[in-house]
Formats: sequence, structure tokens, C-alpha cells
Amino acid sequence: SQDGVILDIELKDNILFHDGTAFTSDDVAFSIETIKNAGEKSIYYPQARNIQSINILTRTKLRLVLNRADEAGIACLTFPILPEHIFKDWPVEGYTDSMKLIGTGPFIFESYDDNSINLARNDSWWLLNEEDGLKHPIWLDGISFKIYPNESDMMQAFQRQQIDIAWLEEGEIESYSKRADIFFNKYVSNILELLVLSPKGETNSALANDGFRNILIKYLGYYSSKNPFEKGMTTYDSGVSSDFMNKEEAISALEEIGYHYDMDREYLYTYRNNYKYPIKLSLTYNSLNIDREEISEWIYEALDSIGINVQIKASTYEELQKLSKNGRYDMMLLGCRIPLCSNQEETLDIINRDLNMNDEKDTIYPLYRKYGAVLYHNYIRGERKPLWNNIYNGWTGWYLVHTQE
Repeated sequence: SQDGVILDIELKDNILFHDGTAFTSDDVAFSIETIKNAGEKSIYYPQARNIQSINILTRTKLRLVLNRADEAGIACLTFPILPEHIFKDWPVEGYTDSMKLIGTGPFIFESYDDNSINLARNDSWWLLNEEDGLKHPIWLDGISFKIYPNESDMMQAFQRQQIDIAWLEEGEIESYSKRADIFFNKYVSNILELLVLSPKGETNSALANDGFRNILIKYLGYYSSKNPFEKGMTTYDSGVSSDFMNKEEAISALEEIGYHYDMDREYLYTYRNNYKYPIKLSLTYNSLNIDREEISEWIYEALDSIGINVQIKASTYEELQKLSKNGRYDMMLLGCRIPLCSNQEETLDIINRDLNMNDEKDTIYPLYRKYGAVLYHNYIRGERKPLWNNIYNGWTGWYLVHTQE
């Protein structure tokens, strides 16, 4: 509709579920209502909460009425479609051996246990017969997802070739890029690392000053453009933003709001009761997170270059939780995952609310989105293009090449 609140959607025809049942508008409507009824319990709820109602027009057509116009409305409709005839009577307690999960994709659910989830090839996959379809059969007979209690066990299995693919988002992932016996594909994950600046701060903290926080964020933006992170992709688009401040501009701006800079000793200070007080800030991070320990050093060097002393504090998760609730910290390193249907700005707004800083400005500086990597043994051939929301992207074109001895 012209006002953007009505979306008419036409589904592809002649698509079948794995049990031969036709895929229809009823299944889409059922899936959306199921997600909405689950509310925040469903990871797909952000995609569906703007949908006010669903009207089924025909077997392959439906109309969505939105609460408000949303340019990303179509892009947000990215969630699994549940076959109504299977899930309408699905018990609350979940899966039993007598029940079969089905979908419309290239692989059919076969079985699962505590150690694995097993899929078999779907030779009747609808995309095989489309004009703009796959152009070749699916070459893998099936896929078995092995379940490991931790990353260390998974990597041991990968080294022993007990599994063909491994997926990493933590640790020294770049070290695997040097190996000649595997394929290494890096991607930008949805893990966003953040620096939080608390308006409350510790006693007499300079961060209580809105202008001070604003200048720090603008300078850190400039500093990251000159000293990019190795662990991920910086959050500015390209080049140096006109809103950023270089060292000289940042110091000058700090002086304009009442701070002083000692050119000889290169430190920033303020006066209280006619005494000079150097500007000091604390930075707290989770002691178990090695990446954040490195980023703490990066922030120390960045702020030291404009005369601000940073005291780094390694804390437990419980201590961080307590501080985040009362706000009595200067700076804190945190991380989060950007939801499936969201963007960085919306995610930062959510975090701001969760930290009880709704009306405060310049409280969060997004540092970078972490890199992840998928490791493949080199007998796996085909296009490998992992994405944060689909690390197995391209698997319908994979095949295995084994050398005969």
C-alpha cells in the first residue's frame, strides 16, 4: 500500500514439504502467529512483532498488515516456515521418536541423539527444477552435525578428521589461515564489541560531563581509523568521518569545555579547590576474555595520547553485572550479538535501555564486529562463502575429493 503498512505477498507455487504436502499461505500464517504468541521466548520475535494481522487471500497469496511502515519489512521476513499440519498438534514437551521434523530444503531430517543431528539428501528439492535453480544435483549424500561440549573437543575432532568442518568465533583464529592442509574462510560475525561510558562514573568522574563523553567518542573514532582492530571490522564505513576529531582537535575541544592540557608533561587536568587533578578513568573488563584484555591496552594507548590516564581493571562476570546495574564505573567493555533482524543502531538503543541510560547521549561506542572463521578440510570442494547468519552458505554446491592411495 502507499502508506507502507500493507504488504501483499505471493508465494512460489508447487513447493512441497519433505512428506509431499504442499507449502501454502496457511503455513506462513501459522508460523507468524506461532512466533508472535511465543513473544520474547522466540529468537524470531523481532521479525514478527510489527505484524498486526495476517489475512490469507488464496492458497499462495496472503496480506500482512503492519503496525507501522517499515522499509526493512520484507527483509525482516526471514524465519523458518513451520508446516501447520505437523506443528499445530506438537506437544509442549517437544520431540519424540515417533515425530518427524520436516521442511522444504535440500536436506531431510533423518534422526538425532545426544551426539549428532543427521540429515539426508532431498532429491526432490524444488529448486532443482527451477529455471533459475541450482543447475546441478546435490552431491552430498547427507550431513551429520556432531555435538561437542566445548570448542576444544570440537577442534580435536577436526584435527583427527572426525569432522570435516569447524567453526570458530573466539581465540587466535588467524593462526589457522597459515595452514596449507585446510581451507580458511573468514567472515564478519554478528558479535559486536562495545565500550560503555557511564554518565554516573566513579567519584568525580569526568564522564559525568556530556561534552567530555562526546569528545572521547569522536576521538576514538578517529584513532580506530588510524589504528584498526585486528580482531574484527571497525564500525565506521570507510575513510575518516567528518564527525571524528584528531588529537589536536580533541585536546582543543576539551580545553573549550574547561579542561587544561600540560603541553610539556602531556597530560590533561582540571582544577578543584585550586589544586591540579589529572584526569583519570577506570576501564573494567571480564578477566576471562583475552580479546578484551588486548582491547583494554588499545584504549589505554588511545586515551593516553590525549593526556588521559586509564586504570585497567580485570573483573569477574558477577562484578561486571553488579557494576552495570548501579552505573558506578567509568568505562566497561561489553559484547552482544546483533539480532537476526536488526541493525547496529537498534541494537545500541536496546543496550542503552538495558543499562538504564535511556535519556543519556554518547554512552556507547561500538568498537568492532568480531571476525569468525570456518575451517574446511581441503578435500571439501565448491563455493565457500560463510556469512554470520549462514556459516554453511554454499553447501548445496559442495562435493568431496579423496585421493586414492
